Amino acid sequence: MPAPPRAKPAGPAANPSPAGFPRVQEDTQKARDGDRRHILEQELAGEQRNLEQARKDLSDQQAAGASGDRIAPYRDRVGQHERNIQAIQKELGNLK
Repeated sequence: MPAPPRAKPAGPAANPSPAGFPRVQEDTQKARDGDRRHILEQELAGEQRNLEQARKDLSDQQAAGASGDRIAPYRDRVGQHERNIQAIQKELGNLK
């Protein structure tokens, strides 16, 4: 009876970098990660402001008695900003 197949090891050893592949120094990578976090936080703040404005615009249209067809683009805009915020928060959560 043949031996059962062995599981492949997980983690960095499973996909080693090719020989001669340039490595980034740890402090350089930390600086890049910090820059990325800062950029994402700025984008998040901008999206939150845009969401607030989109919600206000939607509310104004609803208060004015606009019909469903006229309100649809405002709802879509609110939804887009909500999705953008979720995506940015996910990216921030993925940072070390």
